[in-house]
Amino acid sequence: MQKILFAILILGISLTTKAETEPGTTLYVADEVTIMLRSGPSNKHKIIRALTTGTKLEAFETQDGFQHVRTHSGIEGWVLSQHLTDKPIARHLLASANKKLSQLEEKNKQQQEQIEQLRNNYNKLNEDYRILDKTKGEMEAELTRIRSIAAQPLQLSNEKQQLTQQTESLEHQLDSLKGELQSLRKNTHKQWFLTGAAVVLLGILIGLTIPKLRRRRSSDWSNL
Repeated sequence: MQKILFAILILGISLTTKAETEPGTTLYVADEVTIMLRSGPSNKHKIIRALTTGTKLEAFETQDGFQHVRTHSGIEGWVLSQHLTDKPIARHLLASANKKLSQLEEKNKQQQEQIEQLRNNYNKLNEDYRILDKTKGEMEAELTRIRSIAAQPLQLSNEKQQLTQQTESLEHQLDSLKGELQSLRKNTHKQWFLTGAAVVLLGILIGLTIPKLRRRRSSDWSNL
């Protein structure tokens, strides 16, 4: 008996709370309940349609434990206030939470992909910077070399003039050596000519002297 009284008390408090729902409040059909939307505030009125758990409703006035509501599609009617709640049901909250979680996971995945893309771009830019820095160093070295050459045109001109003078001097020396060589060749021919003439003269003298020596020796042998 006490349990029945307690249940009635709880139901009375619930009805009292529902009766205080302000117009314009958003209500939901309670969890695990299918209720009837009727044309008036009593169970005798015509059933317009059945409303499933979690159906979102717009509240108006209350009367005799019934709530005047309107669905999102614009259909108006009356339902028992005890089957309504001003908070989304757990199933819908879980579905909504799962949806948000999926959205967050997808967003996190996209952000991870963006981070990876940014990391790849950073690595590429870092490599490009390294190549450009190396090229810059090479260009600076080449520019220094060109400036060094451009800063010494007089020195190059002097070196060219010295080389020209040395070339002319060598050409003169070459001409002089050629002259000496020709003179030496002429002297050599003369010496060979004189040597040949001396040999011929010596041969003639020997040819004239040897017969006389032979006759003298023969005469000496005869006297003995």
